[in-house]
Amino acid sequence: MRIQENLEKSKYEADGSIQIQGTTILYHTICEDHFFVDEENNPVASIFSYAYFRSDVQDNSKRPILFIYNGGPGCASLWLHMGLFGPRIVKLDDELNLPTVPPFELEDNPHCLLDLCDLVFIDPVGTGLGRLIQEKARKEFYETHGDVRSVSKFIEQFLARYNRRNSPVLLAGESYGTARSALLAGELMGAGPEKADTMGISVSGIFLLGSYFIEKLPVEASATDLITMAATNYFHNPKENISQKDFIDEAFTFASTEYVTFRGCLS
Repeated sequence: MRIQENLEKSKYEADGSIQIQGTTILYHTICEDHFFVDEENNPVASIFSYAYFRSDVQDNSKRPILFIYNGGPGCASLWLHMGLFGPRIVKLDDELNLPTVPPFELEDNPHCLLDLCDLVFIDPVGTGLGRLIQEKARKEFYETHGDVRSVSKFIEQFLARYNRRNSPVLLAGESYGTARSALLAGELMGAGPEKADTMGISVSGIFLLGSYFIEKLPVEASATDLITMAATNYFHNPKENISQKDFIDEAFTFASTEYVTFRGCLS
């Protein structure tokens, strides 16, 4: 498969700003289609992206860029976009008792990461505004390696199009997106099944949100879940005698030593 840049595509651009830790961050957003084509140059599928670039940076060639996607498979990036990472997110007056019907409101996200890196939200083929155009291509995109392969091709082209090949690449996936991240890091470097088509793109860091575990992987899921639950507990119930970082470090040490050993004895 390959991505064709010259096909007519929808594209929306706008400018905005957000206050993060007392600093006004200016940004430029680009939302657009990215088409995959067959041998006859006919579109077979598309990925849609929502990109936020900090616009007051003189030279962004070395600025980190974070690629973000949800899980599913079959889930758009909407939830991480409008719930966690985006500059504007859904306003929730009570995070534990979410409203299920409109109206909904938006608010600025003070925890947005645009002060640290640029953001690219990805709707893979068949999710959100990503489309499967030709039914014959279903198998090519709707299986584990096809999904990883298409997202890696998108990332490769995106970095080239916006002259960001020298930028540190970060990945953030939720649920099934964590499994995608693990395979995607290898695919980008050239460790996938099609090793002859090496992209040579190294990943500098990965966020795993709500880790998804493939059956029979040599990982005790409850060990990593314990760390996440400990961090979540601290957020809602901060401790006076220990910092958040030290609390999470302590949970990590316990989960990766005593706890995982104990769980191993039970299995």
